[in-house]
Amino acid sequence: MKRLHKLLIFLLIFLSLLSLSAEAKQHIFWGINSDSATVYLLGSIHVGEKSLYPMDKVIRDAFDKSDFLVVEVDMNKVNPFELMKRAYLKDGDSLKNYISPEVYNKLKTEFDKLNIRQSFYSKMKPWFAVLTLMNMKMTKEGFDAASGIDMHFMNKASENNKEVLELETADFQISLLDSILGNMQDDFVLYSMQDIDSTKSQVDEMYNAWKKGDVKALVEIAFAEYDDMPNAEDFKKAFIYDRNVGMAKKIEQFLKTGKTYFVVVGAAHLIGDKGILKLLENENKYVIVQY
Repeated sequence: MKRLHKLLIFLLIFLSLLSLSAEAKQHIFWGINSDSATVYLLGSIHVGEKSLYPMDKVIRDAFDKSDFLVVEVDMNKVNPFELMKRAYLKDGDSLKNYISPEVYNKLKTEFDKLNIRQSFYSKMKPWFAVLTLMNMKMTKEGFDAASGIDMHFMNKASENNKEVLELETADFQISLLDSILGNMQDDFVLYSMQDIDSTKSQVDEMYNAWKKGDVKALVEIAFAEYDDMPNAEDFKKAFIYDRNVGMAKKIEQFLKTGKTYFVVVGAAHLIGDKGILKLLENENKYVIVQY
């Protein structure tokens, strides 16, 4: 199976999310009802294309009748200067101090292809440098952050004065990146850059499963990419499984409020045996319907 860069797509917190095809009979989209509340869950991939709009009517209607939009992180609540302070190294420090010369040169080679000078990324933390590189590569391939589902619905929420809630915060996600990746900088950067020039075809593979509403295929694509990642199990536990538990608890609280929520969250969090859907189904006996 081609390498999909699922890891990086998942971690690009500065991007928003992908849409669904109106032709699919089912979508990566579910509804949960309690005695008093409704939660809609839209799974996402962190990149989008303008051609993916408009979305299917069942998704638009669910959003329109929801009281709240819920996203992983509401970037409108984030101070960009504070965010950059967390992603950059302190004065006098350098990216070269955190990764080996071999890995640095590989990273530099990829930035050189984009005509990006070293001064642009030399003060970035390793995880931010490689995520920035991936962002630029995907933008060059035609993927647009402004066309992602997150930004799409954030804009819609603003137009309709719909309140936006968060499942997490940017501070939490950056702290997680710092703590988990601190001891595996070289491995993370190298793994992230493998097959970097075939990113578009790899993302297209995920699009195809997405557009068909094929959950089984999406699970296989998303999680197979961790098979040869260093410290894969530790990474999955910290970045997916543990976060799933926290998100599921928040969603469970929504189901006790008497309101309707439209939740947009990365597809990898929803699906699989340890996904949010399974957690809610097993622990709380909710009936979950895929649309």
